[in-house]
Amino acid sequence: MTDETRANKKARTGVEQTAAVSTSTEEQERIRLRKEPRQHLWEREAQGMPLQAPTVPKVVPPCEDPTKHPYIPALDPAVTSQPGQPTYRQMNPHFRLNRQGPMPPQPLPPHRPFPEGPFEVPPIMASEFKGNVSLEMLADLQELMTSENPPTILAIIPHGAGKLMAANELQIITDIQDFLYSLAFEENDRMPYEALVYGPDLRNTPGEKSQPFSKPWTFFLELPRNADPLRRFLLWQRVFAVSKTVSFTVYELENDDRYWDIYPIRGTSILKDPTHAKVLAQKDLILSAIKRDLSADRDFRICASELAFRNLRHTGDLTKAIETLCSTFHLERTELEDGYKDGELAPAYVLLARPPVANDPDYAAWRALFDRHPVYRIALQRFSVAVGTCRVFCELCKSRIHCTARCPWPDVEGWLGITPRDLGVRASNGTPTEYYGPPGNVRTGPLFTNFTKACQEKAAVAAATKAALNQKGGTNRQAHYSPPKATGAGSRKGKGKGRAN
Repeated sequence: MTDETRANKKARTGVEQTAAVSTSTEEQERIRLRKEPRQHLWEREAQGMPLQAPTVPKVVPPCEDPTKHPYIPALDPAVTSQPGQPTYRQMNPHFRLNRQGPMPPQPLPPHRPFPEGPFEVPPIMASEFKGNVSLEMLADLQELMTSENPPTILAIIPHGAGKLMAANELQIITDIQDFLYSLAFEENDRMPYEALVYGPDLRNTPGEKSQPFSKPWTFFLELPRNADPLRRFLLWQRVFAVSKTVSFTVYELENDDRYWDIYPIRGTSILKDPTHAKVLAQKDLILSAIKRDLSADRDFRICASELAFRNLRHTGDLTKAIETLCSTFHLERTELEDGYKDGELAPAYVLLARPPVANDPDYAAWRALFDRHPVYRIALQRFSVAVGTCRVFCELCKSRIHCTARCPWPDVEGWLGITPRDLGVRASNGTPTEYYGPPGNVRTGPLFTNFTKACQEKAAVAAATKAALNQKGGTNRQAHYSPPKATGAGSRKGKGKGRAN
């Protein structure tokens, strides 16, 4: 055998060995991927979050022993969580702050002052913006937004929104437009943009029994096509509190936010003035009981894991999927309004959980899973879901995790907008003012005067119209028979009118 032949043989052997090693490496990679599931959507989303959390003022406890000082939310591990953790504060829409992201173009001074914040901006699902707005107005909006060169339409939610604000819409619209006209931008030749504000057309007109904070909530803001600097600024600042009539929050009409709150939980062992250590221990205790009961619920395991597989592309087994969902559970200490005790505030927790959903039916199914568990038991302690006349909701900012009397916005330095007192919440005469009870208890302010007057006028018009129709029909009107309609549309419409009022 020649030397050349020997060299060729060695070379071929080397290639074969390399190929064998390469094949072995690929097989190892396939095995690794089978053992380690691919990241689901929430994990990939967490990786895309900024590595640095928003800066918040540092709070120093009065003493180092948490068993000897009251509960301080700013020192709760849930509040101080970092990017990448399942309970990271800024991933939860109920705690998102305004003024996040790159700074947009700023209005030129001078302009009317407003507090910058920070404000936690509550989420409002897109479907809520259309509540009790007339079908004609919704059709006009849809046509405008789908036109060939559409303007920008944003949602304005006045603080204290509802029929109360709709009854005062002329003053609110005029004053908000005047404020927006005062915001000039360098990008527009140092001039303001021509923004237009529209009040809601009510689908169902108010009557004497109308609730002041029932829908519609939404006023609509139309911006010119070239007003991108103003649009970006409004969606960055979000919250404006310039005066009692220029007090509002700005939202995009189309958003994919979902509420994380499930329900408030109360119990006799939830104390009014607990220590910091007591609250943290109690939260861990209740969360453990919630996860225990839900994980043992066969229907919850099957339905929740199916939502995770379908909407999160979760590749783990059923147990891993449930662990992923439960890792986002969080209890927020708050107070609820107890309707049985004239709106007295009682300590409670709100359960929050990130919904693994992509549409409204999935969202409804997810929430229904929790309704199967009205009580959580730990030894002799019972923690019950607060239902009926007990509620946690803020009519000022539309938060679902605190009551109107405890809205933090008016405590921000420089606040000039609506306060709980303006919305009829009872208030002490001390300094600082202490609010208590539900909104609408005190109806002597100008907002309620206009609301009551509008409701009485609408009711009088409706009664006069009904009387005229009855008189025109004559005394034998009751003898006429109208056959029922073939579809249920008419009955549904009538039922809807009753609910809205």
